Amino acid sequence: MATVKEMMMQDAVANAGTAYMMSAGDTFEGTITNTAGDTEDWIGIEMEAGTKYTISVEGTLAESGGTMDDGAMDTILTLFDSKGGMINMNDDTKDGLNSELEFTAPVSGTYYISVSTYRSNPNLDNSGMYTVSVTGVMVDPTAREKKTGTERVDADDTTDPVTLYASGNDKLKGGDVNDEISGLSGDDTLYGKGGDDILDGGDDNDLLVGGPGADTLKGGEGQDTIDYSSSPDGVTIHLGDGTARGGDAEGDTIVDRGNADRIEHVRGSMYNDMLTGNSRDNSLWGRAGDDDLDGGPARRLPVRRGRQ
Repeated sequence: MATVKEMMMQDAVANAGTAYMMSAGDTFEGTITNTAGDTEDWIGIEMEAGTKYTISVEGTLAESGGTMDDGAMDTILTLFDSKGGMINMNDDTKDGLNSELEFTAPVSGTYYISVSTYRSNPNLDNSGMYTVSVTGVMVDPTAREKKTGTERVDADDTTDPVTLYASGNDKLKGGDVNDEISGLSGDDTLYGKGGDDILDGGDDNDLLVGGPGADTLKGGEGQDTIDYSSSPDGVTIHLGDGTARGGDAEGDTIVDRGNADRIEHVRGSMYNDMLTGNSRDNSLWGRAGDDDLDGGPARRLPVRRGRQ
């Protein structure tokens, strides 16, 4: 266990080129001045597949004279994968203004911890010193066997819930239990299959196929599509209010939280569907059946019928 300190003449740059690394059990001490070039710090960390990590950050505000007072700095904690794709973010859930994340690594490798501060209040000089601490506990010794970082992952051979993350143009398949699948960066195809799954496309253009069960579908950046082609009955999908019912869509939640998270396109079933868009430009595929397609408030709606 060691304490790693940010040196005055070498900033912890906010990208994968950072000069600083830490390990579970270590602490990292750094400073954010919120001047040009010093608004966010990255620290690299080697994580082992199947290990659950708790990452905490505590900050202290700096007085105008450069010494520290007793006030807490409003920190924001973010975790990135080896290619710089965001995995998760936390703001203010640990002891007031401090932040904390829990993450079970699906693959072994280098990850990056980001520390920044809340800057939306122009009257607040939210700069100062912070301390990052990381602990790790092995929770799944078989993680290397069923959770990998390759471009094709199929967890159909396990009866345990799995968490799949991978960067690149990936095809990730869950099993018939409650899985969590994230494509991170790249053009991905995510299959939830059975169970109540969470599918997160991440960056770029993704295809999400929840399958049976009450799934949560989040597009992320890019142009994203949800697909109900295999549904045994017709579906009713409303991208604008995030609702879904009928067939494989029954119980699904479509995340519509700001432009970055929205689903843009829907592929219906081979039966009678009702598909409604949102404020983005949508493509709605009716496929077979007597379908009702409504573009919603978007500027244009490419209507596609037949077997797409």
